[in-house]
Amino acid sequence: MNCRICRTRIDPILEDVGTHPYCEPIVRARADKGEQIELKFASDPEEDPLAAELKQSLIKIIKFKDSINPRSLQSNIGPSELSSPCDRRVGYRLAQVPPVNNTLDPWPAIVGTAIHDWLEHAVKTWNLNNKLPDGSYEWITETRLDFSEFVTGRSDLLNVRTGTVVDYKGVSPDKMRTIKRDGSPANYRKQIQIYGWGYERLGYAVKKVALAYVPRAGNIKDMHVEVFDYDPSVGPLAVSRVPLVATRLVELDIFDNPHRWEQVSAVPSHDCGFCPWYSSRRTPELGASNLGCPGK
Repeated sequence: MNCRICRTRIDPILEDVGTHPYCEPIVRARADKGEQIELKFASDPEEDPLAAELKQSLIKIIKFKDSINPRSLQSNIGPSELSSPCDRRVGYRLAQVPPVNNTLDPWPAIVGTAIHDWLEHAVKTWNLNNKLPDGSYEWITETRLDFSEFVTGRSDLLNVRTGTVVDYKGVSPDKMRTIKRDGSPANYRKQIQIYGWGYERLGYAVKKVALAYVPRAGNIKDMHVEVFDYDPSVGPLAVSRVPLVATRLVELDIFDNPHRWEQVSAVPSHDCGFCPWYSSRRTPELGASNLGCPGK
């Protein structure tokens, strides 16, 4: 279900409400008029004016820092995008089209990054205090992986003894319940296989890949881990999409004909609202362009 105001995906727990708690009613009217808007977090009407001002200042600082985060400035294609079946999303990144989705709340991603950083430090500390008999480490922490000239990524963890590649996912309680019930999403499973291939290219013996779901709220005992056999065919096949998409962009002369983005294959899904190039202003009739994609 999408929010009735900003039209992006809403957490199932809020479906009865129908909107994000930070969306203001005025946003909908302005969006319907086709204005370029930036969502602000709603304040309690009885909130102290100074408290409201402080809240908006802190949000502005947080959003600014997020906007200059290396993750936000990434230009190369990463395994997370190659795990998506949508060629248009890959194409936007490849063509370095600036993201247009300004309705996304950055906080979940910021919390996820903080979790990754803390776990990275925790494993490094463990390594220093638990060296193997030969003086080496059992765990290889965050590692840059180069898959091709245009595809790079950073993997979270590798257990050398078992040959298991691990990717952390910080998830909400609702998503944790869904994953425990239905299993890992296909794009997550594909992404971790791509990382596995990256480690194999570095000379490591990869046997398994794993997804470690860490709760963003709750207790650490609620962590959920799923392990899969490593499939060496997934990575090369995923990376081979890049030159195919690039060739399609050249054929369409996409830079001089941005309206032809509509001719780049797309696979709409419930994740469209989280795509950096999703735009609620692009109706299906307008189609996709360098100004964004209408999604599903």
